[in-house]
Amino acid sequence: MLNQAEATNERGNFWTAVSFEVRRTLRRPGFWLGTLLIPLVIVVAVWAQSASMETANTRSDGQSQASFDFEYVDDSGWLDPELMASAGGTEITDPAQGVAAVQAGQIDAFFEYPADLTTAPILIAGQDVGVFESERYASVAQNLLDLSLAAEVGNPELVQLLVNSAQTETTTYRDGVVSGGVGEMVVLLLLAAVFLLPILLLSNQMVTTFLDEKENRVAEMLLTSVKPVTLVLSKLVSLIVLGVIQMVILLVPTLVVLTQTDTLNIDLGGAALDWPRISVGLVIALSGLLFYTTSVMLVGLIAPTIKDASPLLTPVLLVTIIPIYIALLMMSSPDSPIVQVSTFFPWTAALTALIRNAFDNLPLWQGIVVIVELWVVTAALIALGARIARAGLLSYSQRLNLKRVLQRPRV
Repeated sequence: MLNQAEATNERGNFWTAVSFEVRRTLRRPGFWLGTLLIPLVIVVAVWAQSASMETANTRSDGQSQASFDFEYVDDSGWLDPELMASAGGTEITDPAQGVAAVQAGQIDAFFEYPADLTTAPILIAGQDVGVFESERYASVAQNLLDLSLAAEVGNPELVQLLVNSAQTETTTYRDGVVSGGVGEMVVLLLLAAVFLLPILLLSNQMVTTFLDEKENRVAEMLLTSVKPVTLVLSKLVSLIVLGVIQMVILLVPTLVVLTQTDTLNIDLGGAALDWPRISVGLVIALSGLLFYTTSVMLVGLIAPTIKDASPLLTPVLLVTIIPIYIALLMMSSPDSPIVQVSTFFPWTAALTALIRNAFDNLPLWQGIVVIVELWVVTAALIALGARIARAGLLSYSQRLNLKRVLQRPRV
C-alpha cells in the first residue's frame, strides 16, 4: 500500500504525464492538419454537390426551353400544330426524310411521336452538340408534348400532376411528439463516423506512444520514478483526451454544414430528438474509443519496434471496421446470428452498436450490455498492460514473452 505522500506524488506524476502528452501532441501541426482536413473535405464535398445539383436543375430548365429548328412526325395526334410551329418545328409525314435532313445538317433535330405514347418511345435524331447539351432534344420534345396535352385538357396543373406526380412530406411521431426521422438517423450515423475517424487518425500514435520511448530508452528512466500502472493510465487518458478533441472538431462543423444545406434535406427544426438514444450512442462511442485505445496500446507494449507493431495493428484495425460491411444486414435483419455476434464481440461491439442504434433496432438492454462489456474488458486490458509494462518497455530488441510475463507477480 502507498502512504499518503507517495499516493499524492503518484497522482502528481500521473497528471504531469497526461498534460505533457496532450500539450506535446496539440503543438504538432500534423495533428491539426489531419483533424481539420476531414471537416474541410466534408464542407467542400457538400458545397460541390449542392452547386452541381443547382447547376443541373438550371441546365435542365434551360434545355426544356431551348430553341432550335426541327422537324417532327405526329402519329399520336396529341400535338398542337400552332405550338409546334412557334417552337420552330415543321411537321412532315416521312420519318426517313427527317432523319436524312438531320444527317445532312439541314435541321438540328427530328422528333417522331408514336401512335401510342404509353407503349412506344419518342424517337429523336439530332446534331451532336456534346453529351450534356444534346440532352436538350429530349427535354424539348417532352416539354412540347406536355404543353400540348395541357392545352388539350385545359388544365396545365392537372397535366403536371399526371406527369410528375405530387410531392409528399412525411412527419412521424414518437410518444405524441414529432420525431427526428431521417435527420435523427443521420445524426446517429454521424456519431458512428466520428467514433471511427479518430481511431483511423490516432492509430499510429496510439501504437507508437510507448514504442518511441522504448526505442529511445526513455521508458527505462520513466519507470524509475513512475509506476507502470501510472504510466499506462497517463498515456491512455492523454490519448482519450486527444480522441475526444478530434471527435468534437469532426462532429460540430459537420452537423452545422449538414443542417444548413438543402443537399441532404435534413431538417431537425421542431423535431423532438430521441435524447436517450443519442446519450446511449455517445456513451458507446466514448467507451469504444477507450477500449480501442487500450487494445492498440497493448500492441505497442508487446512489440519491440515500430516495424514489428504494424503487422499486429492491422488485424485489430480490420476487425474494428468489419461492422461497416454488414451494415445493410443490421438494418434488415438485426436479430441474425452474425449481427448478434458482432454486437457482443468486444472488438466489433462499439461500431455495431452505434450503427444499430442509428437504425433504431438496438434495444436499450443490449446497449447497456455493450457499454458494461467494453468497460469490463478495458479494465482487464489495463490490468494486463500494467502487468507487462515494465517487461514490455524494457524489451528493446526482442518480442515480449507473454507467458513468462503473466507468470510474474503484479508490479
